[in-house]
Amino acid sequence: MQVARQFSQSAPITLPRLPGTAKPRQPQRVAAPAGPRLAQWVALMRQVLPLVLKPPTATTPEEQELIWAAALEALESKTAVRHKLTVLCREYGWSYQGLFATHRQELAAKGYVVTR
Repeated sequence: MQVARQFSQSAPITLPRLPGTAKPRQPQRVAAPAGPRLAQWVALMRQVLPLVLKPPTATTPEEQELIWAAALEALESKTAVRHKLTVLCREYGWSYQGLFATHRQELAAKGYVVTR
C-alpha cells in the first residue's frame, strides 16, 4: 500500500499478499514467484484448453476440477505479476495506476474494450 500511495496519482490500490508472512516487495523476493507461477499456469492451460471449449454440461466432474485448478492457478499468477509490477513501478518511479491507464488506452485503441 505504501508503494501504491507513493506513486499513484489518485486513490490508493490494494494488492493481495503473497503466501507467507508479510515481506517487503523487493525485486529478488517478488521476481522469483512470478516466472514459475506463469509457467505452471501455461502448462495447466494447455491441458484444460480442450475442456473449456466444451459446454459446462458436457464436462465430467473430474474435468471441472481441472478447470477449477487452472482458474486458481491463473489468479495466483495474476497476483505474482501484480506484485512484480508494483516493485518495478517503485524502482523506476512509475505510477502503477498510470501503467494500467496506458494499458486500458492500448486495449481501447485495438478495439478490445469500449471506453466510457
